Amino acid sequence: MLKTLAPAFVAMLIAGMLAACGGGGADSTPTQETALAQPATSTTATSEPTATATVPAATATATEPASPTPAPTRTPGAAPTRLIPTATPTPTPTPTATPEPGDEVAQLLGFAALTADDLGGDWALDSTEVPDLVGDESTAICGQPRFVDRATRTGRLQLDFSSDLLPAALIQDLVAFPYTTTVEAMNYARDSVGACAEWTDEEGAYFQINPLEDPVLGDESFAFTIAFDAPDGTPIESYSIVVREDEYLLTLTYITFAGGDISPLLGIAQTATAKMFGISEWFFYDHLDPSFLAQSGAHLLTTLEILGGWTLDEYAIPSAEDRYGFCNADAFPDVFVARSEIAARYHIDPDNGPFLTHTIVALENAEAATVAMSFIRETTACAEWNDDIGDYYRVADRPDSALGDEAIAVIAQNEAVNFGTVQIEFMFVRTGSLITVILLAQLGQIDHAQVEDIARVALAKLGR
Repeated sequence: MLKTLAPAFVAMLIAGMLAACGGGGADSTPTQETALAQPATSTTATSEPTATATVPAATATATEPASPTPAPTRTPGAAPTRLIPTATPTPTPTPTATPEPGDEVAQLLGFAALTADDLGGDWALDSTEVPDLVGDESTAICGQPRFVDRATRTGRLQLDFSSDLLPAALIQDLVAFPYTTTVEAMNYARDSVGACAEWTDEEGAYFQINPLEDPVLGDESFAFTIAFDAPDGTPIESYSIVVREDEYLLTLTYITFAGGDISPLLGIAQTATAKMFGISEWFFYDHLDPSFLAQSGAHLLTTLEILGGWTLDEYAIPSAEDRYGFCNADAFPDVFVARSEIAARYHIDPDNGPFLTHTIVALENAEAATVAMSFIRETTACAEWNDDIGDYYRVADRPDSALGDEAIAVIAQNEAVNFGTVQIEFMFVRTGSLITVILLAQLGQIDHAQVEDIARVALAKLGR
């Protein structure tokens, strides 16, 4: 029943809010159905230093959702003018339909789309479409009028999934606007959800709506639940998370029977946000491959997969400062050609840690990754060093792990003023052309087995 109920419900819930926000006929957009695999060698990639990991300060604070007001440094709403790289990575499948030539936004949304593999379990993709609802003048949630600037969208993609085991239905809706319009659309959506506690639509269906605690996802996010009865009287609940990342909007709606298991939704939302983050950051890091950024994002750990009560801080493309690591080593030389690099950062206590970073670096081929590992091994071989702000570190003994094709584990220790001993452990694991980096920083002694366990989970998610 949920499978047949979902399409009609989405027309009211998502389409009536901010996602049915543009014109254009319905068309098919490719989605990716395969897991991140070893990249094929390409001569078109641009040389770029690749990241190792970030050493978080002991006094780091939790990342809060950013204000929606500041625009990115590029011209607000300007679409990228360059084309997606013509060298297609190995894991990209043959699409069932090809976007119109030059339709870069449609391609990027296709990269950000969830797949059944991303969801795991028995989730199945039921449909993929670009709805054309610009002429629909029916009201939205709480009887609110539709978003006035919905026709300015630059792209949209909707995917419907179902799980018979849970049972549940899931709808992912991705929308792209000019930047300032995206901020306005997010504000409109939040205001619409907060406009009432219950309402009856034009067909007489009764709905109850309640806000949920806002998740810390993207530039800003919010969540809510809607309860209603199916035509046969069965109580149904939907749980929605709306995320804005730059000029992209993501709505995830999870539909199940009242009292059903909604625990998978947070992990799904983190994965979907990481993929959307990958395509949104490509404008600023266009030497990287947007397909690989999105796929790597889908393989970053979610807080449901890490034991110990971790909270997600943010997703990031490691910067040059992040790459500055052990023994005052420089960033990776330009010889290390990265197809993508993306990280997730977590904490348990926002002030005192521990702090965890999971980074996935996809290099050009296995040979390049092997050379990169040699560089890491050489540059982490010192016994002590002072960093660029004068903090003193000494390197502790740590035997290498047997994980992956090769692994390097390194520990640094710092006596932090007013905090005590801080230990930082890096574990670098190469599997083919991919380097997985796990960083754990905490007060006191690190449990090395914990770092290795997290690395095992990360590698299992990569299928390695």
